[in-house]
Amino acid sequence: MDLIAVLKSEHKIILKILGVIDALAKENKSVLSEAIKLEKVLAIHLKKEDGMIYPVFNGSKEEELKKLGRLFSEQMKTYAVEIADCLSEIKKAKGNLDSDLSARFEKSSSRIFSRVSIEETILFPAYVKYFSK
Repeated sequence: MDLIAVLKSEHKIILKILGVIDALAKENKSVLSEAIKLEKVLAIHLKKEDGMIYPVFNGSKEEELKKLGRLFSEQMKTYAVEIADCLSEIKKAKGNLDSDLSARFEKSSSRIFSRVSIEETILFPAYVKYFSK
């Protein structure tokens, strides 16, 4: 299994779902089914990162690589809590976003888009360079 290829593939799925949610929300349509889908994909994806990416960086003998792993891990924990809270609220609202929830989700979604870009330009290349066999 090429872990990085799998993670990048999951990134595409995550970004696609975020785009669908955004489109549905702009049309004032329920986003519930897409929110549930996103929650499942994110859980699977984050489990892989938490179990197979960050521990490798944290176990490095190089302090800079440990620092990189810690930074990404800590930041993702914050983002994961934020998006999980939004998704929980979306489920409570049965997929109907009011302006406050829509703004919170848009902020969280924007962070996820940025995070994917940063992972794919910094974290994943470092993983391939230093830890891939």
